[in-house]
Amino acid sequence: MKHFKIIISFVMLLVLTGCTIPGGAEGPKKYTVSYDCGNGCPIQTYEVVEGEKASYMKPPVRDGYEFLGWYNGDNKWDFSKDVVTGNIMLVGKWQEVGPKFGIINLVNELGEVIKTFEASTNEPIPLYQVNRVLKGYKIIGYTFNNEPWDIEKDVVKGDMDLVMKMELIKYKIEYYYNNELLEGLEPTEYTVESSASIDLPDAPQLEGYEFIGWFDGTTRVVTFFSSDAENKQFAAKYQKIKTEADEIISLPTDMTHEFTNVKKVELSGGTGFVYQPDFTGLNVPLGVQNYTFTSSNTDIVTISVWSSMSIASPGYAVIKAVNNADPSIVICCVVKVTSEGIFISTVEEANTKVSYEVTFVDDLGNVIEKQTVLQNKNATLPTPPIKEGYTFVGWSRDHVNITEDTTIQATYIQGETDFVGKTVSILGDSISTYKNYIPSGYASFYPYPTADVSDVNYTWWMRTINSLGMSLLKNNSWSGSCVSAGTGVSAATNDSRLVELTKGTERPDIIFIFMGANDCGSSNVSLSSFQTSYQTMLDKIIVMCPEAEIYLMTLPTTGLYKEADRVKYNEVIKSYAESYNLPLVDLSDLYTTTSYKEHVVDSCHPNNKGMIAISNAIIEELLKDIK
Repeated sequence: MKHFKIIISFVMLLVLTGCTIPGGAEGPKKYTVSYDCGNGCPIQTYEVVEGEKASYMKPPVRDGYEFLGWYNGDNKWDFSKDVVTGNIMLVGKWQEVGPKFGIINLVNELGEVIKTFEASTNEPIPLYQVNRVLKGYKIIGYTFNNEPWDIEKDVVKGDMDLVMKMELIKYKIEYYYNNELLEGLEPTEYTVESSASIDLPDAPQLEGYEFIGWFDGTTRVVTFFSSDAENKQFAAKYQKIKTEADEIISLPTDMTHEFTNVKKVELSGGTGFVYQPDFTGLNVPLGVQNYTFTSSNTDIVTISVWSSMSIASPGYAVIKAVNNADPSIVICCVVKVTSEGIFISTVEEANTKVSYEVTFVDDLGNVIEKQTVLQNKNATLPTPPIKEGYTFVGWSRDHVNITEDTTIQATYIQGETDFVGKTVSILGDSISTYKNYIPSGYASFYPYPTADVSDVNYTWWMRTINSLGMSLLKNNSWSGSCVSAGTGVSAATNDSRLVELTKGTERPDIIFIFMGANDCGSSNVSLSSFQTSYQTMLDKIIVMCPEAEIYLMTLPTTGLYKEADRVKYNEVIKSYAESYNLPLVDLSDLYTTTSYKEHVVDSCHPNNKGMIAISNAIIEELLKDIK
């Protein structure tokens, strides 16, 4: 027991003094391994026994970076071979990498994104997707070449734009006469980037003929739009210039009988009258249905199958009636046409050239202009002088149907306006038509057999123009036409229709829009369609004629449409006048449901009295702000 206590004490002494017991064993030596993954990650440590391998620590996920490994200084640690022989710091190394997928924006040179799709990075651009898009994609007026992008490399590096190379298409313009190509006329081509409207050139002169215009089929074209984006072919049309010899009147050699009178027949119901050749006193079969009637000059007078004659312009013409059952019976006569009516005449009178002097003077009697005018013809109104502090309001008398030497004086009222010399275009329907004053191919209503609007100067628009010293640029009126799209080529939304408001490069100073009657009276046109189309029409006119003063006109009471519908359509017109800040000629109260019949020749077309009422309403609106 004594020996045991001595041994324990000795061992404790050795421990306290740090000495080893001879012949004893020491524990395994350990070292610290630290892991620094970078990017702000906390450093992690643990102990590894000397000579053993360190354990691999899985690095965190970092978007956009690839982990390269753990490094001891500059050397990458190989966890399969390297062993720990001391304390070490293993630092994680990373390499920035792009995304696995890139967004490809396929765009055109106008900056418009056509298609967006995803593609793998570091891979070639997926041409099959690009070609699939190109195959089904079009831009009017452009084509695309075989290399649709403007970048040098064809490897996807990430999000990128592929810009498709666009090439303008040059469209041809060809001019023809009698099916033969006319050379040397400009322009001969255009693109969608040309000016918005393209004016056609003057046609070559043709001796003895007057150029009427360029035609695309039956449509006369002065200007077309570059947005049409198609090859164009236009045909020149001419008409023979009438010489003095052409105007000599003679009765046909096959005439067997001669009409001795033209009768004016009042129609029942108070809707006007007609002029007809009078069969009274002729020993021939009666009944107009038994004859075919013709006029030698339809620019002077026309005649219907029922023998009703219509005034076209002042002058003389021969009326011929051939019996259908016995063509050897031929009845003829010479008629004289004036603004006063149609009258029987003679060859001698027709070929006697009597002329008179018409003198235009200002309000002080100073001569403005002198003209020599043939009997029963019209004088040409000059531009009235502008008088400071005053407004021109018309001439002292009519300039039509001159039958004596005449003096016509300019009249003025106090206060200034600037209408003198301005050009006017009309956009209208049948109410605003007159033969030979509207584009070729357009249907017309006036002159009408039963109407007393016997001269173009008696229309509402020419009365207005003459009264304020303006001039007509174009009358774009088409009988039966609507505003609404989908109603045919005459719709006022069509570019080919609206271009007839202009004359070559010339744009009107003033535009009167008197449309909507046929929309309102049609069961095939809805109010919403009219509303949408009216705005489209206005937008196009404003772009085409940005400097023009545009006057909108509402619909007066007539028998063509229901009063309730008229009110709704007029509200649409009024709303656009307000929203577009355009002046309005409001004809809503021009007539009443009972009085309108006094102003029309049928259910809706104004007679002379109706034309005067419309013109007076317009002039009142134009002069309301006189200073």
